[in-house]
Amino acid sequence: LASKTASPTEVRLDTQRVDFDSDISYLAKILFIELKPFVGGKETYYTKTKDPAKQHILRGIFKTGATLSTKFYKLWDVQSNLWQMDIHRLRHVITPTVTYNYDHDPTVPSTVLDSYDGIDSLQRRHNINFALENKLQTKRGGTPVDLLRVGINSDFHLKEDPAKGGFSIVNTDIELIPTSRFRFLFDSTYDSKDNRMTSANFEFYINEGDPKWSWIVGKRWAPSQHDEITSEFTYQINPKWKFRLYDLFDIWNGGLKEQEVAVTRDLHCWEMSINFTEKRNQGNEIW
Repeated sequence: LASKTASPTEVRLDTQRVDFDSDISYLAKILFIELKPFVGGKETYYTKTKDPAKQHILRGIFKTGATLSTKFYKLWDVQSNLWQMDIHRLRHVITPTVTYNYDHDPTVPSTVLDSYDGIDSLQRRHNINFALENKLQTKRGGTPVDLLRVGINSDFHLKEDPAKGGFSIVNTDIELIPTSRFRFLFDSTYDSKDNRMTSANFEFYINEGDPKWSWIVGKRWAPSQHDEITSEFTYQINPKWKFRLYDLFDIWNGGLKEQEVAVTRDLHCWEMSINFTEKRNQGNEIW
């Protein structure tokens, strides 16, 4: 790994890192509840650290926990092709899950390590995750497919956890796929301690994977950070040539923040693309 900080600083970091994450689990069923206890560890080897005297070290983290889950479902004998949804019976599946997690203090604290990503900042963890998933399914060609999936989960931090005790961030994920041509994704985070929404994003796919054309429109919002709308349109001109247009609109500051135009040539075994990108206040590039 290497990290070079931009001018005017001259900070240069580098190390070789090998990371292992392993566990042993056992799945048991008690009546209608599935229980899966696990125990394991995370080991990470570094050739360099912040301290020149501490080289070639091995950081270890002991972890253990258990997961409790079950499923409830109900079937409806519905046959419909409304809006080409191709519905052959409906099944509603509810899956509540409770997971207990405990990660012991690392044998080498993160303050000794240079930070490259989340692996280097791992610390003690002691929480219980509560999750609830709802699915609405049907069968197409004899294969089960999800029409709608709604998931919500949140961590409850216990006393030994470095984070403030109690519930914190509530995560919500929604995926709606009424037909093979349309897909809607939504995710959000809510800070239960401050009682405010911290992010909300959605993407709407039309003709995803279609060889002729497809369109993706999305929105990204976070308070005091950004409020943006994205659009990506792809069109297959002929079997050899493809065109793509990407736009990023800044709602708060108004106007087009970024635009990218790409033309792609199919060369049988590989593709060649010519891209032109224009970013507000950052100049243009062609690559």
